Amino acid sequence: GDALAEPLDRATKIFLYLVPSGLKTIAPRLAALRNVTVVAYTFAVPGWAPDRREVVGGISLYLYLPRRVFSCGACQLTLVGDAKFTYVDGPSRIEGTYTEDAGEFIFKW
Repeated sequence: GDALAEPLDRATKIFLYLVPSGLKTIAPRLAALRNVTVVAYTFAVPGWAPDRREVVGGISLYLYLPRRVFSCGACQLTLVGDAKFTYVDGPSRIEGTYTEDAGEFIFKW
């Protein structure tokens, strides 16, 4: 099927086997998704920083973990995957890890 016409709102994992121009075209649709893990084969998604890069058999795989972003005025909390977070409030920045248990978050930095 056509990746640009396919509904992606129910996806939880997406594997991309596209050339850079195709990745650039689909990137805005992927950015709008929540709680989706993306793996790109051979080429990174243009403008995105991968959470992890692995080389398997000479082929690069780029992993992008889901992000949940919460904003309140000048502050922003970003949860990456199921373990990392970044908190920014003006010039202050804190990075660390988190766990979630029954809706409760525990942060460590």
